[in-house]
Amino acid sequence: MSTHSQPPKYIYKILPPSPTPPSPLPTSLPLSDLDARDSFIHMSTSSQILGTLDNFFSSTPHVYILRVPYAEVESRVKWEMAVGKKPEEKGG
Repeated sequence: MSTHSQPPKYIYKILPPSPTPPSPLPTSLPLSDLDARDSFIHMSTSSQILGTLDNFFSSTPHVYILRVPYAEVESRVKWEMAVGKKPEEKGG
């Protein structure tokens, strides 16, 4: 994220339909296989959500989207450029 832009109010975690997230949501959830493999949690900004859904969830009938207040996780966030590649692609 550029030092000149305002931080987002929220960042988003897209979850597949299975397993269904518990209700009410606990304060933490287990890592997805992808997040565990990459050693970080993949999140999206509001402007990235549609692209992330198109690129990685286009064949998924529905998803869950968790809205996370950015101020609560800001100290642990590291911004990186999204390369737009699927996990199995080189550099993805």
